[in-house]
Amino acid sequence: MKLWVTDLDNTLCDTDMLEGDENKIGELELFPDAAKVFKVLVAQSVPIVVLTKGDFVYQRSKIHQIGLTEVIDNMYVAESDAEKVIYFKKILEEYGTSVEEVVMIGDRRDSEVALGKEFGAKTIWFRHGKYNEEGEAPEGVHAVESYEEVLELIPEL
Repeated sequence: MKLWVTDLDNTLCDTDMLEGDENKIGELELFPDAAKVFKVLVAQSVPIVVLTKGDFVYQRSKIHQIGLTEVIDNMYVAESDAEKVIYFKKILEEYGTSVEEVVMIGDRRDSEVALGKEFGAKTIWFRHGKYNEEGEAPEGVHAVESYEEVLELIPEL
């Protein structure tokens, strides 16, 4: 693994609790054990990139609230899933990494998981939040419900 690409909402913290109320942003907390995952990635010199959708300033404030401002190397905020594809390609170019050395983690099967799988990245489906669907993970995709499980996966990624 040479690059970690993560979604933000419901992947790094429970943003469903905001219920559209930006004033609740101060209540956001990084998921348990996520800090341990980032500590391992930083120790291994693996760049951490956030690829998410929404308003850049609002998404950046979430990153700040959950304490990852100094941990992430870069952040891309798309307006659509189609733009996420463009940014993913840009990230690969920018970091000079082959897609086989990239880990993509996200909560949506129809977005981050589909993107990682389509490009051939090592993909983790973080089963949390309003888009958490029933059913099995797509072939070749790791399904987890906690960062403790992500920690266990890291050696094989």
